[in-house]
Amino acid sequence: MFKPAHRVDGFLLTALTADANTLKLDSAAMAVLEQAIGTDGTDHTYLLISGASTAKEVVKVTSIQDGVAVIERGQDGTSGLPFPATARVSYILSAGAIQDLMDAHAGMAVTITAGNQKTLVEKVGTNNYTISALVPDIYSSSYNVLSVQGGVGTDPYYLSINTGALGCCSDTY
Repeated sequence: MFKPAHRVDGFLLTALTADANTLKLDSAAMAVLEQAIGTDGTDHTYLLISGASTAKEVVKVTSIQDGVAVIERGQDGTSGLPFPATARVSYILSAGAIQDLMDAHAGMAVTITAGNQKTLVEKVGTNNYTISALVPDIYSSSYNVLSVQGGVGTDPYYLSINTGALGCCSDTY
């Protein structure tokens, strides 16, 4: 079953070849990963590996064996790439993770909680989801303002914002 690993943010201890199926993380990141998915092989999560250049890859961590993460390469449309030791590795709520959540809950709405933040994911069609999250209100003189950055590679995040009364003035970015 998919498990979020929110606090995984570390680096590779050894270089990763394009066809490797295991990776070794720094001890702090590995401890958080083990706490999130355990070592019995029943749970999994997704990580983003970022190289020194623009190289990025999403991997699925399927188990941990003897302190090493067993991975499935090239998730969410990425490809297996080589990465140097010290490449950054962090948790990502990827498209695969959202699909796993939806599959586990028979297509019903899923609420993801991290601390006091809640995100609601609802399936609205084949491979289409509505993601709703509470955002603090930030006001300029007369407009709501919201800034979002993110994305993997050249795929940006898209955001729908209601800038007025309920049902009024919705924009998608």
